[in-house]
Amino acid sequence: MPTANKSLTASYVAERFSITEKTARLFMHIVREAMKPSGNHPIKGKVHIDEFVIGGKEEGKAQRLYGIGIDNYSSKELKKLFVKHISSKAELTTDFRRAYRPLMEDYNTP
Repeated sequence: MPTANKSLTASYVAERFSITEKTARLFMHIVREAMKPSGNHPIKGKVHIDEFVIGGKEEGKAQRLYGIGIDNYSSKELKKLFVKHISSKAELTTDFRRAYRPLMEDYNTP
């Protein structure tokens, strides 16, 4: 499925697989739920962080990518995300935003 388009609509999936749109929406919902991160496998290796994306990269391709809405970019709020999604052994690179500075002590930074 994903080789044809970067994103799929329920109507496309329904037409492509000869199913109803309702079934396609349900199927797509189940797949998205199954693909949600469990939090049991924090990102390791090289990790780039900025205000919009926290993700790991391997050979130029995103290994895992998180887009998480937060109310503010305080160190306290960001620490929750770091602890949940990033291994303390990860090598972090950032844009050196002020909110990251207190967090860098707990992580490997170049």
